Amino acid sequence: MPSRKRGAKKTVKKEESLVDENTAVFKETVYNVESKPELKETPVIAINTIEQPALNETSVIETSEKKPMKKEIKVLVILVIILLIVDVLSLYLYYKPDLSEFTNFFKFKSGKVVEDSNNSNECKDGTMQDSCSKDKPYYCVDGNLLKKAATCGCPSGYKLDFQDCKKI
Repeated sequence: MPSRKRGAKKTVKKEESLVDENTAVFKETVYNVESKPELKETPVIAINTIEQPALNETSVIETSEKKPMKKEIKVLVILVIILLIVDVLSLYLYYKPDLSEFTNFFKFKSGKVVEDSNNSNECKDGTMQDSCSKDKPYYCVDGNLLKKAATCGCPSGYKLDFQDCKKI
């Protein structure tokens, strides 16, 4: 085995050539930086098929995998974000949800505190706050008369029907 100096570089050159349709010759030349080139010839019999064309001197086999570019990924992310925004807007406009619970959490309306319109402790008919009216089955709540037959009862000639009174 020939001795090789440390640091000597090798260069390999591969060539293909066709002898006839069924025979191809592959030449592999190894160049040492400090020595003369060595030449090896290897005859190979190749069978042509319809699917695979014969080897040419200029035939080059390339294999490359395309990786998604950063620019393409950014465009996809932007398109997905735009799609989500359009979806949320369309759902909001279609269902029209009441968001006053979120915007009116502390009873603020346009920066001002919302106060009760009725500061007195009685309703329009003179009934005191949180008590039954003389006109049954009404009950005074926040200045408004509400039907509350289960609490206040019914007038004579009427019977109780949940929070309302019905004529007998």
